[in-house]
Amino acid sequence: MTQHDDAVIVELLSYSLDRLNKEPELLQADSDRLRRQATEQAVAQYGAFLSASECTSSVRREVAGIKEHLEALQEARTAQEGRMVAHFRFCRVCLNSQPAATTSQRLPSASPFLAHRIGSCCSSTGALPRLQPPLRRV
Repeated sequence: MTQHDDAVIVELLSYSLDRLNKEPELLQADSDRLRRQATEQAVAQYGAFLSASECTSSVRREVAGIKEHLEALQEARTAQEGRMVAHFRFCRVCLNSQPAATTSQRLPSASPFLAHRIGSCCSSTGALPRLQPPLRRV
């Protein structure tokens, strides 16, 4: 039992028998009064309920739009990664087919040197279309 429960029991013990017999009626009257007040407040605040509902709907629509946009960005990123892989494979073949001064210049992975060579290799052959610029963060 909590302190509140103890306080209620002490209060009930202090009532006379007539008062205890009237307690259920008094509690029902209080309950009815509180229910009426809640209904009156709901009617009085109807506009606020409507505004809150409209706001919630608007937020849901915006979140759904953001989700769709993020999914589109994910798809675009995946497609871009695929194009980049194909591009780097092409450039690796292109670089390995060009005569190089030393073997160390034929790099098998991306590096600043490779990026420079890839740019010159692909722009001179024109074999692949230019890659799209990276997506900007929203």
